[in-house]
Amino acid sequence: MVKELDVFGVYMSPFVRDLALAAVVFAPVKLALDRCRIERFVWHRALFDVALFACIVAVVTFALGRAGVR
Repeated sequence: MVKELDVFGVYMSPFVRDLALAAVVFAPVKLALDRCRIERFVWHRALFDVALFACIVAVVTFALGRAGVR
């Protein structure tokens, strides 16, 4: 059973934890891609960033769900 997170008396969905962790993972990945000048190969950079973030969120959610972290 998935339990809510209690943050200073406010109950939040565990998905908020997944989003926060994905944002922490996304920041260095984005910096690394910027250093590699990925925009040369990507048609729409903002759309690419959103899609990459969605993929990272999916991996984090799947990994934490499989590991039983609650």
